[in-house]
Amino acid sequence: MNQSPERGSVTRSKVRAYRAPQVALDVFCLRKPLRLTEPRSDPLKSPGTGNFNRIIQYSVMTMVGFFLITRCEAFSWHPGWHLVWHDEFNKNGPPDPANWSYEHGFVRNHELQWYQPDNAYCTNGLLILEARPEHRPNPMYRTNASSWAGRRQWIDYTSASINSRDKQEFLRGKFEMRARIDIRQGSWPAFWTLGSDVSDVGWPACGEVDIMEFYASNVLANIAYRSNSRAKWSTVMKPVAGFGGGQWAKRFHIWTMNWDTNTMDLLLDGKLMNHMDLTNADAADYGNPFRKPQYLLLDLAIGSNGGDPSHT
Repeated sequence: MNQSPERGSVTRSKVRAYRAPQVALDVFCLRKPLRLTEPRSDPLKSPGTGNFNRIIQYSVMTMVGFFLITRCEAFSWHPGWHLVWHDEFNKNGPPDPANWSYEHGFVRNHELQWYQPDNAYCTNGLLILEARPEHRPNPMYRTNASSWAGRRQWIDYTSASINSRDKQEFLRGKFEMRARIDIRQGSWPAFWTLGSDVSDVGWPACGEVDIMEFYASNVLANIAYRSNSRAKWSTVMKPVAGFGGGQWAKRFHIWTMNWDTNTMDLLLDGKLMNHMDLTNADAADYGNPFRKPQYLLLDLAIGSNGGDPSHT
């Protein structure tokens, strides 16, 4: 998920975050246990969710919950880990402002969507990021604008991007999202992180981790940092057809990042997608970004790498 001041994403999902082992820990709040090994019914097929029939014509991203756990004492549902933070999106309405902020307008990568808060909402225990076609004037349009966002006269799509910057930021841990994503043409969903010092050092020196990313019929797991004044990527890209294509996309899946002192693993449904020895980034410009806190982003972009959505 390229954060070169331009990037975005689309999907339905559930998210959890866990914190990795550390020598010293702050005091964390233990939440109710969530038995990760137990089978889960698909909330979109449960009674009382008929309202989702209204939005299947759009690309959507739905999160069921975020969890942060730190290695501390063993629990039967996740031995060796201690839950310290989560968001289960179980209150109808906007995402919890104590955890999430919004991006606004045209943001990055020449994507087609105009980000606005109205396209992110919680209902029936799910967070939905909804992309929809809307045609209206771009309020930032200027004929002599220097940026691509200002030169674009019209808004043709709206969507949502939320992040936990300055609210929930983490140094190492186990982070998990349960999600269902839209794989149609034009969809570019992502669950990712950026370094909390992005305003000071810029991208990619702040570091980026794409725990979940999808575009152009591929599922990706990426890690990026800056070395010798250039972005250095560790990228894994797998065709969604190899997972089951359309049938796979009808189900919820679990994306995980295990971030320890010297290693980072990105997994999909418990299977390793990408592994990185973090000592490789010790010589990175501005220092190793993965030894500093990162914050979470959830977004649903349209177009750009996602392709042309006009026939979707």
